[in-house]
Amino acid sequence: METQTDIEPVDIVLMTHNNLGMTIWCIEHIYRYTAPKFRLTVVDDSTDLTPLWIKEFQKTHDNLIFMHSDIPYKCGNQVVNIGFRSTSSPFVAWLINSCLVQPDWLNLAIPFMFKNEEVGLMGFKMLKPSLVIEHAGI
Repeated sequence: METQTDIEPVDIVLMTHNNLGMTIWCIEHIYRYTAPKFRLTVVDDSTDLTPLWIKEFQKTHDNLIFMHSDIPYKCGNQVVNIGFRSTSSPFVAWLINSCLVQPDWLNLAIPFMFKNEEVGLMGFKMLKPSLVIEHAGI
């Protein structure tokens, strides 16, 4: 059975602000544990080495879009709107760099949403690098 994820990549929007180590860990988990085709958009206003690392990472990952601002963003909604403008998939996952995705995270959520069109939003458990739950979804 063909699903939406067979047709086009899922969009993942990742918000980052400094803490390069956490960002690296988050992105490595995304690439390791995301099975459907995806496009990753990183929206960033970091003042550390994050922009340099991302630009180097892009050389071997052509599905990463990097949107950096030297002017700090004013609020989370601004970052969400900037990131969502780059999406085209009907399925968008929103993450922050303290999230560590786990195996099958999208393989479980997308088929459920595809079959249940009345579901417009699902929340995911967000783990800090210490594996403490930061947020348990909406």
